[in-house]
Amino acid sequence: MKQFGIAMLIFATDFFSKKIISKRLKEEEKKEIVKNRFYLWHIKNKGAAYNSFEGYMTAIKCISVAGIVFCIIQLLQERKKSAKATNTIAYSFLLGGALGNLFERVKYGFVTDFLYIHHNKLKSFQTLREKSLPIFNIADIFVALGGGLLMILCFLKKEN
Repeated sequence: MKQFGIAMLIFATDFFSKKIISKRLKEEEKKEIVKNRFYLWHIKNKGAAYNSFEGYMTAIKCISVAGIVFCIIQLLQERKKSAKATNTIAYSFLLGGALGNLFERVKYGFVTDFLYIHHNKLKSFQTLREKSLPIFNIADIFVALGGGLLMILCFLKKEN
């Protein structure tokens, strides 16, 4: 089934990108890629999105497992009814990203984040480190893309 293949490709990309970063950058080390804008910055996130809910790892893991089970059920149901590819792509993105982060949470107790976009004029985002967008990883990108795509699809479905 292609959808599970997509999820596994996302998982593998996330897994190997985190391994490469962990080997090449020390924790908290930051390397500028695009001057004053884009950095590789190796951090260990012991919470959920943007290091929120640190100290609630059991709850985060349980929610992740529930999300993964939900995505698998949805993919299997979508397969039975020959649903639109956009639905299955969204669930595949969510599944691959969720598996990538859950794997690290279970194995290490944290998630490796390393992609950082700095924007001096962006005042609505604030991290503990500096005004910026959060530090994230490949799995986070696909969870956000999958979730965003599902929201758009739900909105479009209600419009019709």
